[in-house]
Amino acid sequence: MEHWIELFRAGTHTDSSGKTQNWSEQDLDTIVSKYDPSTHEAPVVIGHPKDNAPAYAWVESLKREGTSLWGKFKQVLPEFAEAVAQGSYKKRSIALYPDMTLRHVGFLGAQAPAIKGLEDIAFKSGEECIMIEFSESTEGGDDKDEQIKALQAQLKASQQNEASLETKFSEAQTTAITQEDARKKLESELDTIRNETRSKERELYIDTLIAQGKLTPAMRQMAIDVVSICDSVGMYTFSEGDAPATQKVESFLSALPTVVTFGEMDDPGAGINVDLSDPKVIAAKAIEFQESKAKEGITISTAQAVAHTMKGASNG
Repeated sequence: MEHWIELFRAGTHTDSSGKTQNWSEQDLDTIVSKYDPSTHEAPVVIGHPKDNAPAYAWVESLKREGTSLWGKFKQVLPEFAEAVAQGSYKKRSIALYPDMTLRHVGFLGAQAPAIKGLEDIAFKSGEECIMIEFSESTEGGDDKDEQIKALQAQLKASQQNEASLETKFSEAQTTAITQEDARKKLESELDTIRNETRSKERELYIDTLIAQGKLTPAMRQMAIDVVSICDSVGMYTFSEGDAPATQKVESFLSALPTVVTFGEMDDPGAGINVDLSDPKVIAAKAIEFQESKAKEGITISTAQAVAHTMKGASNG
């Protein structure tokens, strides 16, 4: 063991009293400058440094290289040198007096080699010192390998979790898109049916007005187009306030006076209870009459059905 051994390294360390301190390169220089073997020759011991133990070597000198404190030993016992060479003592602890003078170097991690005839070193009882443990694992030993393996396992688990979440998110997106497409399709179909229904309602309403003589047959398509335009306008602000545009136009058309008189239909209905002032009620009754005749195999026009309904209501 004639070569230099790393004893300590600059950085943040916690001493035996639980105090955490940041040790700088200047602190290491102080430890080196304070060490004088002629005044106090620091022993190399095994086991917990605060216990009395025999010296297995002596610290000949100290030096700092970069961020590390190095020590050179002398009078090294061969059995101790062999145990260190075999890696039995990967952890070391330096003990410092309050003035930063090196007290001793302790090697930790295994039982002391059996060497007879060594006398214990007697440290003064209650003597204050600072003990700081240093491990070779900070240089890339087994502990560091275990830490790397643990981090790799955590990374792998995180990656698997991320992949699982991405898969679930993708599935949820696909489901959402499918549901949205289905909803849009249903909305489109419903809009189509609503438009068809509304279109037939407009035609029947205008045909009812024609049957009442308030519009001529030549005005039919023009009137249907006007009501259609009002449907697309929706709500509109009139002088008396907001109202559906269609409602206004239909009220206007329904209030028109009779300008055409049709001849009487054959087989007029009798006793039909219909409000002649409401074209929509007349239209609904006219449809019932058309459907009843269709079941008998008789086809009649909307105008004929409306005229029949109105005639029957008047007779009633």
